[in-house]
Amino acid sequence: MDFPMEDGTVKTYGLYIFTQYKSRDCLSVGNLLQLKGEFATYNGNYQLVDISYDPYFENPEDTVIISKNHVINPLEVEVNDVNNNPEMIGVLVSLKGLTGFGGYGGTDAGAETNGITVYAKDAKGNELNIRIDKNAYIRDENGERIRTYEYFEGKTFDIIGLMGLYESQ
Repeated sequence: MDFPMEDGTVKTYGLYIFTQYKSRDCLSVGNLLQLKGEFATYNGNYQLVDISYDPYFENPEDTVIISKNHVINPLEVEVNDVNNNPEMIGVLVSLKGLTGFGGYGGTDAGAETNGITVYAKDAKGNELNIRIDKNAYIRDENGERIRTYEYFEGKTFDIIGLMGLYESQ
């Protein structure tokens, strides 16, 4: 969400919403919402939990849909803007011109169910780790699922995704 500041700049913030694995029709891309819930952290990421919504029995304590069909554009950033920057957690970002140079996980770790971490750097040599969850299906130019960090080695690519803090076990 973008917030205009007094000095004329705009700050962008994001927040994860955890619904206890329940489907919520109000949580659709492009909806502007008023939410009430409990503020929490999970693996270093801020989130809102215990939100409620019932489209049939409206309650002033529930989530309210303010408006719909907003266009969501990622914030175009550089690696230095996001590395170790807690203000970027939960923000949808776009990074361009990254080159893969290593990583771990995926089928390279011997299991098809592992997530992948790709080591990437920008043209200035600034490094960024990109975590691809084991449940994310990313595909190559032929439509085949990418299951290894090695696919990215030596390739230059652009990404769009939510910034998050990943803590491995």
